[in-house]
Amino acid sequence: MNLARSVIAIAACGGLAACLPACQAPRARASEDGLVQPAAPDTRSVNSRCTFTGKPVDPRLNVTYKGTTIGFCSQGTFERFMAMDEAQRDAVAAKARAD
Repeated sequence: MNLARSVIAIAACGGLAACLPACQAPRARASEDGLVQPAAPDTRSVNSRCTFTGKPVDPRLNVTYKGTTIGFCSQGTFERFMAMDEAQRDAVAAKARAD
């Protein structure tokens, strides 16, 4: 890609500051306590809709939590889950299983 196309792409995305986070592919990661692990590729989540927003889940953000594969719709909702304590995560997992 030449410089002119790069500038156009950045401008179309809303500028460099807006583009960098938006252009990064969402991804799941393991939690420090080891209870949350990225799900294996092609593993389906028990929920088809995000427990936080009701939007369709993004399979790149599927995680396994205590044996349950949970999906999230965005990096933001995934990060929200990661910031929760174990009891709050248990509640999200129960809601996902009920989907």
